[in-house]
Amino acid sequence: MRIVLGSILTALLAELIDTKIYHLWTKGERRLWPQWTRVFASNAVSIPLDSVLFPLIAFAGIVGVEGLHQMIWTNIIVKAIITLLVFWTIYLVPEKPIYGER
Repeated sequence: MRIVLGSILTALLAELIDTKIYHLWTKGERRLWPQWTRVFASNAVSIPLDSVLFPLIAFAGIVGVEGLHQMIWTNIIVKAIITLLVFWTIYLVPEKPIYGER
């Protein structure tokens, strides 16, 4: 049950925060920055948040501190590498809505 709750809670929180930061990055002078900076900014917060919260909720008290550290750092590193490999895919999504006014 802890794994399920940890998964749901951290996914919800991390995605909401990721979306909020991405959205904030589209305001003000940052709206002129390259689109990939939005991905890096939002992931810079959501990846560590998700990577810390899930192991703590799911495994604190079951796995030792060293095991938790390994889970957290492994998650952060793997997710960061994946971000570096696929961040460019943000350019596959059109800036303007596909279904617009006619």
